[in-house]
Amino acid sequence: MCIATTAFAQTVTTQWAGQCTVDGIVAVNMNTLNCRGNDWVWNMRSTIDYSLDVKLGDTDAAMIQFYDAVRFRYVWGSFAETYVYNRPLVVTGAFRSVAGSSVNKHLLWMREGWLKFDLNNVMTKRNIRLGSKLDAESYVQLGLIPYQVGRGISLGAAYDSSSYLGFKSDFYIDQYAPAALINFNVVPDKYSFNVYGAILKNKQSTVGDTVEAVGGVNIQSMAAGGTCRQSYIIAWDHKLHHLFCNNIDIEPYVVYLGAPDQKVEFLRDTDITLLTIGIAAEAVYTRWSWGCEGAFNLGEALLKAWDRNALSIDKNDNGYLVARYTKVYDQDPALKTAMLAQETTANDQYVNGSAKSCKMNGQKIGPHLYNAYDRFRAAQTKFFDGYFFLADASYDVVPTVLQWAFGAGYASGDCNKKTDTNAMSHHQCMNQTFSGFIPLQSEYTGTRIHHIIALNQGLPRCNNLNSADTLETNLINDIQSATIQDLTNIAFVGTRIVYNPTACKSYGLILSGNCVGYWTPQPVYIDHTTDVNRLARNFLGVELSTEFEWTMWQKIKCAGYAGLFLPGFFYRDNHGKVINDFKSSSGSDIGFIGNVALMYEF
Repeated sequence: MCIATTAFAQTVTTQWAGQCTVDGIVAVNMNTLNCRGNDWVWNMRSTIDYSLDVKLGDTDAAMIQFYDAVRFRYVWGSFAETYVYNRPLVVTGAFRSVAGSSVNKHLLWMREGWLKFDLNNVMTKRNIRLGSKLDAESYVQLGLIPYQVGRGISLGAAYDSSSYLGFKSDFYIDQYAPAALINFNVVPDKYSFNVYGAILKNKQSTVGDTVEAVGGVNIQSMAAGGTCRQSYIIAWDHKLHHLFCNNIDIEPYVVYLGAPDQKVEFLRDTDITLLTIGIAAEAVYTRWSWGCEGAFNLGEALLKAWDRNALSIDKNDNGYLVARYTKVYDQDPALKTAMLAQETTANDQYVNGSAKSCKMNGQKIGPHLYNAYDRFRAAQTKFFDGYFFLADASYDVVPTVLQWAFGAGYASGDCNKKTDTNAMSHHQCMNQTFSGFIPLQSEYTGTRIHHIIALNQGLPRCNNLNSADTLETNLINDIQSATIQDLTNIAFVGTRIVYNPTACKSYGLILSGNCVGYWTPQPVYIDHTTDVNRLARNFLGVELSTEFEWTMWQKIKCAGYAGLFLPGFFYRDNHGKVINDFKSSSGSDIGFIGNVALMYEF
């Protein structure tokens, strides 16, 4: 619905719109690839998106534009959609957790909302030219803004997302990042650039956040969180259009992430700075179209020196509650008879008064008191040097009817670098590398070929756990999580066919099929009790999928996809590995996922 009125000699245009989507998801063996467990997901959900667009001035070049989009989503039969997360609690020095509570209310929330100001109207009155033409659109935009660079790999728009992917990759994005965007259209249709800044997390929104005690076990920390601890992104991308006989568009970009107080092992134990430099290109020539993108990471992660020892509450042999240390034993921890020491006033003097250094790991600190071999974590610096590159192309075999596409990609990975810091010098600890590519807020599922399964939520791809870990070592997990879905530590090659039946042109029927093979560039150790040093083979498997889209009647559309994942040697070699997120063993059985959606636009 569109309404146009006149106020203060300016035209105000108001437009309401929305979309109601009902879709169902079925996922079998998608989280563990093990048909002997309970790896089965089925749900139906309703999603309603409302949008309001208000423009002051000409509808094509409004002086001021306000846009707001709210979303309502309900998973049929779910207990609750709103959840308050667990909160830490300290009881006599022992860290406990207060369970969060669920709220059985289904809420509207703002998915997208921004104000946009046309700079040309302001500058024209001051006789300032922003580009070669005064009517070239340059603007400032503030609010929850959908923004990405390139294909959305180095920086995507998925600030907050949920559940499995819908038919469109951006459908599962529940909220865009709060940000500011400045666009300068320097040469219309030729050259423009954006400067973008977003606040991802603000740990200074209240005085309580600023003075919150966060360094109780951080050897080098202050008592409080302190100021200027926000996580933020700054991006600068340039867009060059119609180059080389008007056939090629190029987008170089730079993305900077400042993220203090992140978590690798403990809350706020890591500070991260990440710089990503990349370039994307798209081209069209006769029946061919092609595109590519590549980027590399720079920056570092500073893992703070940490005392892992805390207090836990336990029962003694008489059934009474007692406090015990978590990283202090009553004898050499290498002995099988060693037990965690009980907390007493006398023991506290030795535990808290002894030197806090990795050199004290495994050492005796008092009568019947020994540090665990991993009590103290040394300060470490890991420098980022990950990268990725992908390219794809399509050919119109029969224009507007049949299209064939193919593509390949490679993203570096980093697994199995669980270093023993007890055996490392300070120089070695402070000069490590992390070679896995790190995407930010990525929702990428392909352009000309689609990745419905491998880049969907759930499929396990990398695990650096190793059963050979012993008490005599001081190992930590690396930055990369055990279950990942982003474009990292993965290589692929695949093809896609898209068919638009001429007999169904009026219904907009589109059918397509994908076949993609995947590998892991960085292999992982097999987590078995025998032959623990053997690496798993790299071949992940093959994804076979099909998609359809059908305009049934006017604004009613039906769409969906279905796919099979045929596991390769990687999963056969890792058969039986425990996936911590599900307390279940991985397998090598065929995985299936399907999604069907009915959409109505109003």
